[in-house]
Amino acid sequence: MIRRFAVLFLCASLLAGCATPDRSISTSMRAALGSIDGFVLVPQSGLDVTVQPIDGGQGGLLGVLLAAAIDAKREESAKKTAEPILAALDGFDFRAEMVQALAGASAQQPRLPLRTPWHLETVDTESHRRGLFDASTDSALLFVRGSYRLESGNILVVADAQLYPKSAALAGFRQEPKDGQPLAQGNAIYRKSFVFKQQNVRADAAAASLRAGAASVANQLLADLSRDQ
Repeated sequence: MIRRFAVLFLCASLLAGCATPDRSISTSMRAALGSIDGFVLVPQSGLDVTVQPIDGGQGGLLGVLLAAAIDAKREESAKKTAEPILAALDGFDFRAEMVQALAGASAQQPRLPLRTPWHLETVDTESHRRGLFDASTDSALLFVRGSYRLESGNILVVADAQLYPKSAALAGFRQEPKDGQPLAQGNAIYRKSFVFKQQNVRADAAAASLRAGAASVANQLLADLSRDQ
């Protein structure tokens, strides 16, 4: 177990040092936009139950390992406490809610040339995304990865969005182009994350909170995409 926590610590440290900055839509980029193919990626089939991690970084590697061990116990307890919420969400389809929320938000933003309807994908791997990219004939592909969790009693819904160019007119807006890897991070011409949080959620309000979360992140994303920055 200690070895496992050490690996997790190393991975977290590497990821923290490689954070990718946000990118917005510019006026010149919008002028070059043709049709956009939108994909909703939700591989998650049920509510994740987590806890807010303890910060053990001040104690170095040992502190991180101890914090991870404590968090594992806390998460085990949180899953037990969350059983009524999980039972109340039996049959709730977050994927459908996310697609519906994005469709509704898109209809309110006619300025954005999104092809409809949105495509729902339950697989989110590099090879799967590449297959979607290669098959598309649109000027750009918008990938929106939706995730949802119960963290320390609070519902969190997150939408991570990336827009990748396919047309030559948009390729010039890549900041760190990698021609052989069209879906490399440096090729994204738009990249943002949007979050919704509902605190202290009860079992009878869990579905409504997730529905509101899907609507919130969808509206945030589409409003941001329609703004020149």
